[in-house]
Amino acid sequence: MFTETLAYLEGGVERFLAALQNKITNGGGKIFLNANVIKINVDKSKVTGLVANGEEHLFDGVVTTVPLPYIPRLIPGLPEEIAKKYDLLDNIGIVCVLLKLSRSLTGNFWLNISDSTIELPGLIEFFNLNPLSEKLVYFPFYLHRTDEKFSKSDQYFIDSVKGYCKRINKNFDESWVLGQRVHRYEYAQPVCPPGFIQGLPPIKTVIDGLYVMDTSYYYPEDRSISESVKAAREIAERIGKGG
Repeated sequence: MFTETLAYLEGGVERFLAALQNKITNGGGKIFLNANVIKINVDKSKVTGLVANGEEHLFDGVVTTVPLPYIPRLIPGLPEEIAKKYDLLDNIGIVCVLLKLSRSLTGNFWLNISDSTIELPGLIEFFNLNPLSEKLVYFPFYLHRTDEKFSKSDQYFIDSVKGYCKRINKNFDESWVLGQRVHRYEYAQPVCPPGFIQGLPPIKTVIDGLYVMDTSYYYPEDRSISESVKAAREIAERIGKGG
């Protein structure tokens, strides 16, 4: 009990997703990429489908795994008392700087940082765990979307990271940097105050055929591929049993 095992999948997440894609398509399913879902249609408390890229698709059931704060916007037919529950849920955002380097920065896969003068909880050099042709390093800044720093320029975060690199490795030089990117996401991880789990709306909603889940339902576990697979199986079993 309470025993964890850290496993590494050869080929990474790409291998897992390729296997999942084959399973879906071989079973007669279809995958639509870059589909901008703007609305889930509901008629008389029954889900009827959704609207994606301006086109309506008819379905007997819909499972949504987008961040819960999006739900009230996607489902105009959601009862007000349920919509309020989603509105009350909060998330922390992230600004992630990705550097491509010519050499390793630390020699470690994962480095936790507890220095209060460095605004990073840590950094990740995946290639030190799994050799890759490109040496990519992830620098995550966890910030709430309302934090003024969240809206600062990409260059602000890149400059900050390069300064931290010099402190972490005194030999670091900007000539090591072969490429750089900054990515932002408002809903990186749910904020879980006391009583959090009691405030979550049920996965099977009051709308027949509609199931709602995101990483909030992994609580008390953290975000991981294993938890995602576990959650997917749970929903699939519920749908199969009709409940």
